[in-house]
Amino acid sequence: MNLLKDYNDIIRQYLDAPEIFIEASAYHTISALLGRFFRCSFIPGGSYGARPNVWFIISSIPGRTRRSTIANYATYTYRRSLEKYYAEVHNYDSKKSRKKTLDSIIEEGTPEGVTDHINATKLEAYAIMSTEFGAVLSRMGTKDYEMGVSALFSKLYYGEGGTMMLSQRGKDNTGKRFLPEGLYATMFCGMQEPHLYLTPGMSRQGLLRRILLAYCDPKDIDRWMEPLKEQRREVYTDLWNLSEAIVDKMIDYHSKASDFSPFLLDITFHPQAMDLINSFAKENDDNLVDEVTNLNIYRQSFWEHLAKLAMLNAIARDSVRKVAGEWSGFVSLEDTKIARDYLQRCTKYSSDIIANLGRLDEPIKTSRDNLSRIYQIISSEGNNGILRKDLYRKANLKARELEELLKTLVAQERIVMELADSTGGRRAFLYKKKR
Repeated sequence: MNLLKDYNDIIRQYLDAPEIFIEASAYHTISALLGRFFRCSFIPGGSYGARPNVWFIISSIPGRTRRSTIANYATYTYRRSLEKYYAEVHNYDSKKSRKKTLDSIIEEGTPEGVTDHINATKLEAYAIMSTEFGAVLSRMGTKDYEMGVSALFSKLYYGEGGTMMLSQRGKDNTGKRFLPEGLYATMFCGMQEPHLYLTPGMSRQGLLRRILLAYCDPKDIDRWMEPLKEQRREVYTDLWNLSEAIVDKMIDYHSKASDFSPFLLDITFHPQAMDLINSFAKENDDNLVDEVTNLNIYRQSFWEHLAKLAMLNAIARDSVRKVAGEWSGFVSLEDTKIARDYLQRCTKYSSDIIANLGRLDEPIKTSRDNLSRIYQIISSEGNNGILRKDLYRKANLKARELEELLKTLVAQERIVMELADSTGGRRAFLYKKKR
């Protein structure tokens, strides 16, 4: 059994969406429905240790990448599975099961509204789902009361509780609100191109580093299906059948977790899997020591994403076994390698995304920001460097302004300018990070 593979195979059969989007929706489905029963006690992250709750934003141009359709399939699977689970385990009727399921979905809202909703519904797990999350991110940067959403979501990510002193505007607002400890929250949202919503400062904030931003460039779209296809309606039958298998495992994990407080199944890692994750973390930490850039800051949480994805691979293949009288999941080296492969494919545009934050709707305001951005573009190319023509295209600056910035970086001995290898014709200039 491998529920991740089963979900991916179903969606691929009916939809020509990018692979990284389909896989993101699969990881989210396993995380939201099955991950709630697990924790890893030796990884930091809340009072129960790290939970396998992954947060995704899939990002692309509108339309062609089928973001809304992917979200629809993921939401359908989530709702059908959870409704059946509530009916089976809690003996709810269909109306109450449906209400509890809908209560668990958070689309957007002010910090006060989201906190009040959590206190009113009193659930243990929530799923943040929005097909246009870019609007939420935009408001975070422009309105004081929306900025509190970032802090609230960061607390939800780790299941942290506490007292939140929020806005007291309006006669019905109390100002002081309490966030319960131990909540399990996942995220699967969508938005258009990142530079339309994100600002350079967001790459340094905690919330963005908790989110896996999966971006698909139009040139990476390599599949096409006829929009009118009679068999496509069968996708819901297949997802319904898959939800039956998911619910069976939810019931199974619920039963196994109910024997020991805090009523969560622990997950352990094979030593080689731990070594791989630790090496990955050290590599990103070393990069930050060498150079403090927004990109290197953003990558500090990548090891955590890797660990969570690896846990989900183990959960999806049902690696739970009884060890010393207790049920426990086991993450293999192969689980971690598969997770690393996906993480690399999912985030391959991180460098370009971070470099271009604020390029259009939120223009870079200072020459210092521009200097950092140009250096980051050059640095991300590694030893290969970047041709001047490609740098002009990515920088999106006036020629005179870019030339001044390049002269400054050369004078600071942060970059070097070389002649590129000639292939005939005019010699081209190449810029590289200075070692």
